Amino acid sequence: MHTLVQQIRNPQIKRLSPQKEHSVQRLKSLRDSLERTRLKFSLHGGKVMALCLQEGEQVWALNIKKALLSMLQTSRTASKQELQKETDVYGTCNTRYERRGPLLLKNRDLKQCHQSRLANFWPHSVPVTEDTSLQSELHCVQRHGSTVMEEVNCTETVSMATWSRTAGLVKTQTVSVLLLLRAQPGTPSDADSLGPGVLTDLQFEDEGAAGPGRTRSATLQQASQTVRMLCSLSSDPQQRSVLLQLYRSSQEDPEVRIAAYQQLLRCPDQDVFEVVKKMLRNETSSQVGSYVWSHLTNVLRSEDPMKQPLIESLPDDIISRDFEAEFMKYSSYSDHTVSSGMGITNIETSLVFSPKSFLPRSATANLTVYFHGRAHNLLEMDLHVENAEPLLKNMFGHDPSGGESAAQSHSQSKEAKRTRRKTDDGHRGEKETCLSSTSNYLAQAKAMLFGRGRTEENRLKCWLGVKVFGNELSVFTCDDLYNQMNQLSLSAAGLAVKLLKGQEVQVNHRAVLMTEELILPSLSGLPIKLGINMTSLLSLRLKGNINHRDMSHFSLAGYIKPNAHVGLSVRMGVDGALGQAAVDWVSDLTSSTSLEGSIQLQEGRDLRVTLNTPDDIMDIISVSSRVFQLSGDHREEIKGPKSRVQKTTCTPKTWSKMVGWQLCSNTSYPLPATGVFLPPPGPVHLSLRLLKLDRGLHYYLLEAAYSMLLQVQENKDFFLIISHREIYMV
Repeated sequence: MHTLVQQIRNPQIKRLSPQKEHSVQRLKSLRDSLERTRLKFSLHGGKVMALCLQEGEQVWALNIKKALLSMLQTSRTASKQELQKETDVYGTCNTRYERRGPLLLKNRDLKQCHQSRLANFWPHSVPVTEDTSLQSELHCVQRHGSTVMEEVNCTETVSMATWSRTAGLVKTQTVSVLLLLRAQPGTPSDADSLGPGVLTDLQFEDEGAAGPGRTRSATLQQASQTVRMLCSLSSDPQQRSVLLQLYRSSQEDPEVRIAAYQQLLRCPDQDVFEVVKKMLRNETSSQVGSYVWSHLTNVLRSEDPMKQPLIESLPDDIISRDFEAEFMKYSSYSDHTVSSGMGITNIETSLVFSPKSFLPRSATANLTVYFHGRAHNLLEMDLHVENAEPLLKNMFGHDPSGGESAAQSHSQSKEAKRTRRKTDDGHRGEKETCLSSTSNYLAQAKAMLFGRGRTEENRLKCWLGVKVFGNELSVFTCDDLYNQMNQLSLSAAGLAVKLLKGQEVQVNHRAVLMTEELILPSLSGLPIKLGINMTSLLSLRLKGNINHRDMSHFSLAGYIKPNAHVGLSVRMGVDGALGQAAVDWVSDLTSSTSLEGSIQLQEGRDLRVTLNTPDDIMDIISVSSRVFQLSGDHREEIKGPKSRVQKTTCTPKTWSKMVGWQLCSNTSYPLPATGVFLPPPGPVHLSLRLLKLDRGLHYYLLEAAYSMLLQVQENKDFFLIISHREIYMV
């Protein structure tokens, strides 16, 4: 065991690009940080066993020193070929040594060292096979002298594959050379003069972490152990006994029984399969039976890679009885798998009914994509609704209280008409009418959604959850909706005043769909970073004038301009204190439309609608993709190959002249040598546009006159009778 000291003197730092990303003072500060502290380490058998850090050592400078020591690690025992497990700046993994005359070849498959980092990069994905998204290798040639190593030449290559399954499109390569210029005999006399310091190893330190000696990231084995522990929860004998009891009980609610069945099938065994087969043969609940039957039927023919272990373990006679498969009447499960050049896509849906209602009680959808050996949960939606029948009847104008209430409403409607005529004669102020009507609208909406005088048991209950890439995007309940409507009632009056004054109202919603970052150690000691960010922005602009008395007599004029934007940014390269050298892929999806016009309804009989699209060009949807090369502060777009495909397709002019508009699509992308690549090797633009051909076109006009009669039968069925008198367009 030898104790040595590493010290960097007179470092030379060159600019990454012609741009002046570092000032003279900044460069001097970086050099001082590398020279400031010495690093004491112990060496045994060609391996660095431990490091002793001194106070004031910066993390980025420490990683550079660790990378240099990693290059010096060697094997004293290798004769021809030898495989050793060693720890260096990359982590702990196997190293293959091979002796070729005076040279010693050192090769490392760094993918094994990066397993824990890759697992943490996709926290919401599940490994299915070997991860092929990253290829990382290190090749070194060491030349030993009579007593010390005289030269080390190392090349590191890191390649990231994309959905196109082609590795090497995005690649970083680092070359590092160490030469022995002079050797001084003797032993380092100042090793013992250093302070006690902090004991650590050669592994890369992430900046911003707790510091040397902190707890390392969880390994892949620990992550797998966590999954097994979660699975064992449903395998616990006591919990499994409860789930089996719920599933077997024919007196239990079908929703509860189906939920118990779903939990049992997550980690099943042969005993569970026997129970399922027996219950399916003697099932008395059509809802439970149809769901279990449809689930087993779809799973047995599924091509989903995650379901293959379950398929292999299912008995051949597990389906002991067939059930009805009517989609909108019985509970069901469906599974669809599609395989393409971009990977495998699986879609699961579930619809659960209850005997208490003719409406579904819950619905779920799950979209999973497979690429590079991992299953990624792209989109997950879960909806649960109870006591929604009164809401549906109210939407169609049926009063749940019966014909008496309907007659009373009809009488009140006649009285309201007489009141409106008197109000017309009085010419009351528009603002006062709109403000009072706004409150009435909200009160009616809350009554329709949540009911008047309903008990807590019969009140509308709902729950909706949405996840994108495993990140919870939105979760709300009916109680949240009720609270939002209460807040809306306070601001709706101000909104109405703005519209009456002709002021523009703008509503914006921003969401972060995904933000992930992968940090890998490199041969230079600087971090290689892969960052993925996806955001969305929805914007709605409103402006108009309202003249409103009630739902059967109002006028509305103005415009609406919805806009949407989804941005995706993927960056990979070396990024640290010394600067950056990276590739940045930026992709945008935008939509910008506008519509203006007016709606007039008089006495609930005469309807007049005018519509106009004021812009000569409207981008219904536009997709763009650009790739940039970053070097320090310099940013340059990669144009790609000169050969490109540019195509414009429009609807026939004979059709377009009839409506005054023409729909056109434009595509522009580089022509690849073979296959489809992501990111593309050059700029890509796709758009779908509406072009106004008739510049004399001012608006579309729809006029209609109708009468509506509500009839209520004794059995409380209801009908809407609408008689159209005249409809035409101009």
